Amino acid sequence: MITKRIAIFAAAATAVLFAADIASAQGMGRGPVANACAREIARYCADIPHGGGAVRACLEDHSRRLSGHCRAALRGTGYGQRWR
Repeated sequence: MITKRIAIFAAAATAVLFAADIASAQGMGRGPVANACAREIARYCADIPHGGGAVRACLEDHSRRLSGHCRAALRGTGYGQRWR
């Protein structure tokens, strides 16, 4: 009886961890700018607190150094429409 409960618990825990791993790999819970600009954020804006548009402003300040994917994410989201 206890062995069966342990097996069920282990299977459930494995399923939860597997689902979380898939969500993380797909970038779930993060916006398109965070996904496309992760490397640039780490490089140029690591000390900037998140929230209130501060990281986005930092990225815009470094716009000439950003990858094409990152620039496209900034232009295509939020108030990035003004950046064109």
